[in-house]
Amino acid sequence: MIYLIHIIMEFLTEVLLELLFQLGFRRVVDIFKHPVIMSAIFGIISGIVSLVIFKDLFIIDDELKVINLIITPVIVGALMAGLGRLYRYLGFKHSVLDTFVAGFSFAIAMTLVRFIWSIF
Repeated sequence: MIYLIHIIMEFLTEVLLELLFQLGFRRVVDIFKHPVIMSAIFGIISGIVSLVIFKDLFIIDDELKVINLIITPVIVGALMAGLGRLYRYLGFKHSVLDTFVAGFSFAIAMTLVRFIWSIF
């Protein structure tokens, strides 16, 4: 049960930072020519910032850390794609951030930073 709570906390941290990133840097990424690279750069920055706030990963088990490294970026990418579809459906202007690839690149960069930190 405790492992499930750890995974949920790690996942929620990444989703929250992704949404904050999207709200704060939406126009910056639209100007930049390669939004996936920009998403990855901000994912790295968010990973570092999250380590300042939460020094240790919520997930203790090494096998679950690897599973988190694989699953969380896919889920975050799917959430961002869903958010993009919702924006289009509601008639809002959507960003290049509202795609699976941008959400995935942000989440994989952030998860890698936190994963590498947990190894050392």
